[in-house]
Amino acid sequence: MALARRLPGVDLLGVDVSSSSIEIARALADRANIPNVQFEVGDITRDLAPDLSCRAVLSLGVLHHVPDREEAMNALAGALETGGHLALWLYGVHGRRAHALHQRFVRLLAGPEPTDSDLARVSRAFVEALGDEYFPGSGLYTPTEAHGSPARWLALHPQWLADQMFPAYERPVDLSSILSLLDERGLAFEEWLGVPEEASRWTAEPSLVEKLDSLPRLDRLQAIECLLKPAYYFVTASKPGRGV
Repeated sequence: MALARRLPGVDLLGVDVSSSSIEIARALADRANIPNVQFEVGDITRDLAPDLSCRAVLSLGVLHHVPDREEAMNALAGALETGGHLALWLYGVHGRRAHALHQRFVRLLAGPEPTDSDLARVSRAFVEALGDEYFPGSGLYTPTEAHGSPARWLALHPQWLADQMFPAYERPVDLSSILSLLDERGLAFEEWLGVPEEASRWTAEPSLVEKLDSLPRLDRLQAIECLLKPAYYFVTASKPGRGV
């Protein structure tokens, strides 16, 4: 909706597998009188129209929750017109290490065939035992509205708790796997948004700056990744060829 406001001459389509999320989005767009955005319920691995042609495709917080990532990427690439641009936001395997351990801990304690209620009960106990004092640095996060009681807030908000402690499916990525997903579909990597590529931004040691600067661009970014250990990646790519 924010994009639709800023780009009134562009038609936008929002797709999500959650019907309740789509209903909320439609209601918000109707109330705000934003005519150039539509929302549809759909699974991107099978429901995108084969003739869909987009100048830009944004997949934000999706692919790390899709078991059939290869098929999902095929659909996204197929929906992108020649010369168009793709934006991906994905969880990073290095920065999500604590989350992976939290999730494993919860599932081990919840038993061999746990229900969502079992997982939620163990997760709440874990977060409450952690407490606000040890919440910072735990890898867990809350919105600013949690103020000074993040552990208590998280324990009281089941959607946030489930997303971090027992998601239905989660497979974070690293930069190498992102580059492979793009390359296998003929997409050209453009930018890692928010990450400066200048070697001097990462180290003041002259010999290391020189070595980083001497690396090919993608190798330099993967070296920077080792230092950054990102919790997420926000990258853009394009489909080469003539286009707008």
